[in-house]
Parts: sequence; C-alpha cells; structure tokens
Amino acid sequence: MIAINTAGQPQTDYAIMKQVQQLRRAHPYSVVMLTSAADFSGMAEDERLFIVSHGDATTGNLRDLSVDTLLKYLNDARRGVPTHFGGITILSCYSGQALQNQSLAQRVATGLKVRGKTVEGALGFSFGSPEFLATGRSSVLDSALRPFYEANDITAMVNMWAQHHPTHTNGVLVDEDLMDTDKLHTASPKLIIRDNLRKMTADDATARMTTLIRHFKSEAKRIELSLGQLLAQIPGTTVDEKITSFEERSGSDARTAARWNRVIDQQYALFSDYYLWLPSGNAFASFTS
Repeated sequence: MIAINTAGQPQTDYAIMKQVQQLRRAHPYSVVMLTSAADFSGMAEDERLFIVSHGDATTGNLRDLSVDTLLKYLNDARRGVPTHFGGITILSCYSGQALQNQSLAQRVATGLKVRGKTVEGALGFSFGSPEFLATGRSSVLDSALRPFYEANDITAMVNMWAQHHPTHTNGVLVDEDLMDTDKLHTASPKLIIRDNLRKMTADDATARMTTLIRHFKSEAKRIELSLGQLLAQIPGTTVDEKITSFEERSGSDARTAARWNRVIDQQYALFSDYYLWLPSGNAFASFTS
C-alpha cells in the first residue's frame, strides 16, 4: 500500500507525484491519503507500506504531520496495520537521519504496536526514479550534497564536487580530454574527483569541473521545468486522478506519461553520471519494531 501525506501541500506536487508514479511502476499497490480516514487493515500478507511525503529538514519528520499522529493512524485498533503486513518504507527526505537524537524511521519502529517489522528511512534527499524498479526503493542524494539538490550555487557545487569520491568508474570524468596527452578512461572511486584530474594544473582542473557543473545545473533546471510542465498536462487535480491518467494505455495522456518517464530517466542518469546517488545499500537506514 502507498500512503501519501500532502498536509499543507498541493496534491499534485510534482516531487510527490514522481515518487508515487515511479513507485507504482514497481509496486502497483493501492493508494490512500495519509489521514485519519486511512485504512491499512486490509493489507495483504507481507505487503509493504510505502509512505510518501515531503520531509522536514529540521526534525526529519513528515512535513506538517507529527510522529504521534502518524503512529495513531498506524496503530488504530480498527484501521491500523495488521500483524501480517510486510513493514514500512518511509520515502520522505531525511526520514532515516537522526536529526534530533533519533530518526523518524527509528521513532516509528519504536512506537509501532506490531512488533518485528522493519521500518526504513531515507538517508538524504529522496527522489522518485527508476531505482524503484531495481531495488524497490527511491534514489537518495546525500543531504550533505544540498548544493546539488538546489543546483543554484556553481562555486559551492564545484568546491564540494572536487572533494567528492566517484561512486563508480564511468560517468562524466570518463573519456573527457582531461590529460595532456591522454584521456581518462575510468574514474577511480578511491580518489576524490580533484585527484582524478591529477595530471591537470589546478587552474585547468577547476575550469574543467566548472564546465561540467554548469552543464549539470543547466540540465537539472531543465528537467525540473519539464516535469512541472508535463505534470500540468496530465488530467486530474488529485493524486488518484493523476495516477489514473498516467496509467492510461492510449491517447495523448499515454504520450505525455511516456515523455514524463523519459525526463525522469534523464534525471536519474544525470545524477548517476555525476556520481551523486548514494549506493543503494547505503541509502536507507533500517530499524525493527
């Protein structure tokens, strides 16, 4: 089951819709709004509950929904989660980070009446992406890389990226004319990005990184704009209505949905090419109730 918290936010927020729509491609579960009317009692055996929401950057909690209220919904005697359900994955940003002593995921695990269930939370900025099809979870950008999440300050991004380790051996450092007489054929995760450019002078390395980061910013902003425009073309004013339109199999809605998926694929590839996603095994913290 997919439970969506849009308290204080439009139901058609594109970041929320990315999570729901990409999640539904991997897990075509029913969708409910995370309110007092939500009924989890009919969840199937081992069915996982995915919670979609914006996160609060100060507390790590769901935005505009307290932990006590969330637990009240989950523990309700009639409508709460059944003993046979498969655990919880909280997809909001920061949900696995201990911003105030304990993470949201840990507090939910502690307060959940049904025991022995895993509760997972994201260790950074959580993105709806094709990662759901690969691992069943969202893609996560380390919250320490906030300048890349905001994609506004080129200098801050370059300085941070220079000290960042590549997460794989391909990406934008590969086959660029970075050497005097050579090309860099693989990126070394053992070296920070600046040290991957070790045969370049300091000025040349900074110039190359700046060029690459300017490209990242341009692409990131283009993608964000495209997602907003495409979502506006999909009929519906609520999550349910939008999801129904996304999953139409013919007509203009299907073509718009296909373009939406292509743009999300582009975002996923862009962040991957710049070594920004946390490895899937390190992207979520897990606790047991």
